[in-house]
Amino acid sequence: MVAMSDEMPVTPPTDDTPASDLPTDATAELPAAPATDESPRRLLVGIIGAPHGIKGELRVRLVTDFPERLPSISHVYIGDETERRRLRTVRPGSENSAILTIAGITDRDEAMQFRGEPLYIGIRDAKPLEEGEYYWHQLIDMQAVTPEGEPLGIVTSIIQTGANDVYVITQPDGTELLLPALKEVILEIDVPNKRMVAKPLEYL
Repeated sequence: MVAMSDEMPVTPPTDDTPASDLPTDATAELPAAPATDESPRRLLVGIIGAPHGIKGELRVRLVTDFPERLPSISHVYIGDETERRRLRTVRPGSENSAILTIAGITDRDEAMQFRGEPLYIGIRDAKPLEEGEYYWHQLIDMQAVTPEGEPLGIVTSIIQTGANDVYVITQPDGTELLLPALKEVILEIDVPNKRMVAKPLEYL
């Protein structure tokens, strides 16, 4: 059972991660992709950082586990721009980053204007999903319930950790419940019905 965020796969539920590995605070959330319906048109692949050099190159922090696919992508979207831009070149940067040249950005000053902006690809360019894989947008706003059907809350975000991923459930009273992506905790994910069956650790 794997969830994928903008080509960034979430660790599948495992059965060997101790509860002590569960984080106590959430990491910063990534920007949501613009969407016109329940299925977004774009998927996040990176966050633009400082300019690289003086010719408009962009240093991008990658949030995809498939950076090798970037050179095969012909167009990208920056931030909330409605028109896509041609991706001209891609070369490796430091760890988890790449240096990109994008049409319309030709000098350092222009590149600086996009610092901090999310970088998207069209959903048609995304890595095809395998059986049992999901995109994050399919899990967000999903109703979480116990095996008995009692409501736990709504999936509002997902935390990636070094061991397993954690689903953040906002309960009816506004408090957060953290559900690690363990096989004994996440029992079922029903995408069409936006329903997750889970057994919180305190119930085990």
